[in-house]
Amino acid sequence: MQNHFYVITWPDVLVSLVFIAVTFGVMRYWKIGLEKTLLIGTARTFIQLTLMGFILSFIFKQEHWYFMVGLLVLMILIASYEGYHRQKLPIPYYYLILTGSLGVTVVIVLGTILKFIMDVQPWFYPFAMIPIAGMIIGNGLNSMTLTANRFIAEMKHRENEIETLLSLGAPVRIAVHNCLVEAIRAALIPNI
Repeated sequence: MQNHFYVITWPDVLVSLVFIAVTFGVMRYWKIGLEKTLLIGTARTFIQLTLMGFILSFIFKQEHWYFMVGLLVLMILIASYEGYHRQKLPIPYYYLILTGSLGVTVVIVLGTILKFIMDVQPWFYPFAMIPIAGMIIGNGLNSMTLTANRFIAEMKHRENEIETLLSLGAPVRIAVHNCLVEAIRAALIPNI
């Protein structure tokens, strides 16, 4: 595979700013009052994307598998940290559960895609590995945090039902089954 960079020129940036200008005009016309926020957000996005361009150009030049694996581990740890802080109520060992789940998911799905679907050579090729890993981690993180938040909410909502089942001798797995099903269903809806 060859390294292909797309260079974004100033005219390209100006074309993208047309959409911001239209949004700004609509906000101004309707007196929404968020024009300053839009301009600050646009400037922040421009700065962030410029910095990411420099970082990605450095990453895409790397040719060592251990660098890519280290970067992948770092991505998983940062995503797990973010997911941990999205959780509204504390769950024991949630950071470790999230990190392990994301790690296993990334290894299996990314490995399958890179080896069997795309047949990437070498397997740690940054142009393939980083974007796909980012998508897997992002979707996995969203699904896991949605599931955890909904599961906790369902358990609170069905507290009496769960306590009744437990007092009648039902195993925990059976008592929380409906909560788990609803949580998984809610987490899958955005993805299917």
